[in-house]
Amino acid sequence: MGKRAGRNRQQCWGFTLLELLVVIGIMALLLAVGIPAFESFSKRSLNSASPGLMSTLRLARQHAITHRRYVWVVFPDAGPSQGGVLSYQGSEVEHALRSYAVIEGDENNLPNEYITDWKYLPQGIYFDAQLPASSSIFNSYNAATVNYPFPDSQSPKNHNIPAIEFRPNGRAYTIDSFGSTWNPGNTAHIYLIAGIVNINTSVGALASAPIKVSTNNALVRVFGATGQMDYYERQ
Repeated sequence: MGKRAGRNRQQCWGFTLLELLVVIGIMALLLAVGIPAFESFSKRSLNSASPGLMSTLRLARQHAITHRRYVWVVFPDAGPSQGGVLSYQGSEVEHALRSYAVIEGDENNLPNEYITDWKYLPQGIYFDAQLPASSSIFNSYNAATVNYPFPDSQSPKNHNIPAIEFRPNGRAYTIDSFGSTWNPGNTAHIYLIAGIVNINTSVGALASAPIKVSTNNALVRVFGATGQMDYYERQ
């Protein structure tokens, strides 16, 4: 009698083929409903991220003109393990591909002073540093001989870091392909895309390569000759 009851209990713990098919069907339905909703959310996030970035770029340019200073908008990259150049210390890696800030200096990169706090992209949006465009501020950068003014949390020293430089004449400069000088003739491209960036603050690095969750992206362009900028979405 006891053995029969035990066998009956074990049989009740299993799932029938029909039950499994029902669960799979429900999961497929939820996925079909969730993907369009997520893509719509990603598009809204891109729309909300770009105006803040554009506003900061305009602020930096205006500050350079008004105060007759050199001003940089800096964009921390993914770090050496992901093809970048900026090495991080602990929690500084939180800035990677997700934030930007404005720093003031002079033609000798001194003094180094933040004129904005670090600004972060909305959750689920990051700067795409993997696009092959040579005009991307991430891909066109070469750290051979040029230092950017980037005071870190440990000491007032310089780091190599992708950036756009605004000068008192209002023009925008980026590093040339040899990494040796600031060039005013290029148009800087800043790509934004929906995805996930996994941060490992204990070792100061990305835990893995960024994961894209949508093919839609946005592009902010800064024109070197004029310092003006625009924005548009890409499908």
